[in-house]
Amino acid sequence: MSKLFQPLATGAIIAAMSGPALADVTPSDVFAQWTQYADAFGYQSLSEPEMQGDNLFWPEFSMSMEIPADPDADMTGGILTLTMENVAMTERGDGTVAIEVPESSTMTVVGDGFNGEDFTLTATLTAEGYDMVASGTPDDITYDFDSVRIGISLDEFDGKNGTFPTPGEMSVILEGMEGQSRVTSAGLIQAMQDFSIVKVAYNIDVTSPKPDEPGFFKWIGESRGITSTASGTFPPDMDMTDMVAAIEAGYAVDGQMTYTGGNSVMDFSDDETSFKLSTISEGGTFDIAMSAAGMTYDFLVNQLNFTAEGSDIPFPIRSGMAAFGLGISVPLMASDTDQTFGASLTLTEVELPPEVWMMADPGNALPHDPVTAELDVSGVGKLFVDLMDEEEMSTLGMTGGVPGEVSKLVIEKLLISAAGATIAADADLDVDNSAQSIFDSDMPAFGGTANLRLTGVTGLIDKLSQMGLIPPGPAMMASGMAKQLGKVETGPDDLSADVVLTKEGSLTVNGNPIPLQ
Repeated sequence: MSKLFQPLATGAIIAAMSGPALADVTPSDVFAQWTQYADAFGYQSLSEPEMQGDNLFWPEFSMSMEIPADPDADMTGGILTLTMENVAMTERGDGTVAIEVPESSTMTVVGDGFNGEDFTLTATLTAEGYDMVASGTPDDITYDFDSVRIGISLDEFDGKNGTFPTPGEMSVILEGMEGQSRVTSAGLIQAMQDFSIVKVAYNIDVTSPKPDEPGFFKWIGESRGITSTASGTFPPDMDMTDMVAAIEAGYAVDGQMTYTGGNSVMDFSDDETSFKLSTISEGGTFDIAMSAAGMTYDFLVNQLNFTAEGSDIPFPIRSGMAAFGLGISVPLMASDTDQTFGASLTLTEVELPPEVWMMADPGNALPHDPVTAELDVSGVGKLFVDLMDEEEMSTLGMTGGVPGEVSKLVIEKLLISAAGATIAADADLDVDNSAQSIFDSDMPAFGGTANLRLTGVTGLIDKLSQMGLIPPGPAMMASGMAKQLGKVETGPDDLSADVVLTKEGSLTVNGNPIPLQ
């Protein structure tokens, strides 16, 4: 999990932080903070600067990080080293420092023994119109930065099988980036950053270098109108390979990103198979956070349209939806007290392709309305283990144990709409982990209330029965029970139900008892 946040740390080291000058800082002050920040993430500076008066200059700016072994995955460890050319920190004469990089330089990543192999990756880093200024005090430095264009392209890979130029193009370009960041380094390191990017474009277009194995892979696209806010707290001596200890020492990150639109094309082909996926969206949001309070991951894409075709797909699939999202919020640390959790799924107004409707409903007996499925769940429970402890989680996997227990589950929203019918529901359930459920002896006892609203459901059941998709007997029974137990709202096919289930196994629907045994 920690690898998810290492790019943020590396980016902050290379392109960091913001605000008005409160006092003088020197190049040595900035370098000292960079070194402290890098050390917190396990990076080690390998190059000392050349002193040019009070200014600092690196013909090669280099830092490395040890990658630990992972015996469970049969992976050996190693050392990764990042090197950039011609980095400078220069006094500007007003108590601020300019961080300078050339418009074009070579960047290398060297893997020493990583997973049993040595390798060298060579890339070109371009920085057009790049400007970064540091200001503040030695333990509270802010950075303003902007650039016309920043790009990185992979040039060459040197591994055990020799040196290979990139068989095509692999590049990422950031256009119109500007922002502000701030790092305070007295005690716990605090980092805050806000930035915007006009456009991020990526281009992977490679072909197989082997004539006897023809094929290609393309992934080309862009995201536009990006804005981001992020913050983090980092203990000075944290070990990113021991996330439990790091979180207990105060490690925390919190970031939000929005974008206004994007599109991409992924295309793959070899001598046996082919696949192509094209997407376009009208923007979305992405939030992520991790701390002792738990982990949150949440994304939402608006007006997503896509086309998929390939050798294993009988016909091109063209579809779209108003929204697609997924969210999860879970505690991370074991506790004797209850902690909250939640999850959500959003699939709003999904347009099914005409070809699918032709197969499912050739007689047009059903309304071909868009399909919606939305779920929002929250709850309370206890964790028996630290979810970030790989050893404990591995032991649970081998023994078949469970990481915790749920004591309360709330369905905030359940909405399913398709083919002219809608089911809407919410529920509030309590769980008694000291008793067995009457439904399954391996489950704890549970009970609570639920509210249901069924619109057009009995009519859909009747149509599905007429189409031969549901046997007449079960269809008649389901439709009859819904009409008998449901409370009529605006019409005969608009029914509601108040459901009450006790932990002892008593069930009522709108006050009518329902036998369960």
